[in-house]
Amino acid sequence: MKERLNNLYCLEPALIERSSVGAGSDTYFVTCADGKYVVKFPALSEINHPGAEPELCEYLNCQGIPCCHFLRNNTGNFLSTDANGRLFHVQKFIEGRLYGLNEAPDWLLIQSAQTIRSPCVIIMGSITRLQRQTAIYISIRLYFLPNYSDG
Repeated sequence: MKERLNNLYCLEPALIERSSVGAGSDTYFVTCADGKYVVKFPALSEINHPGAEPELCEYLNCQGIPCCHFLRNNTGNFLSTDANGRLFHVQKFIEGRLYGLNEAPDWLLIQSAQTIRSPCVIIMGSITRLQRQTAIYISIRLYFLPNYSDG
């Protein structure tokens, strides 16, 4: 993986750790001299759309909705393949806290509900090529996972 990340993204990993937690993907945390990154190999299923998530995040960021920042590879694409042909993408790591099931404080539950409304409104009004169910699923992941990461 080190060589692939260096060739495709000009990253020089000093440390690669596999996450023990993940839903629908194999996830790795990569530490480089210039920062930390997350490398995800999404499971291929009807609910996962590996190409849609980076594009949606880029669109939402442009609309003023803060979310993940995905890196483009040396060919300008968000998606890459490993030596076995598995798709993966790389995003900047966001420091945060991950709350366990039913452990989030009340203020966070209220704020999360208010915060998630903005991307849903933008998605439903602007992105017609994604099915609504998939768009809602991705927008929920964008707000819960980056803000409360495994780190």
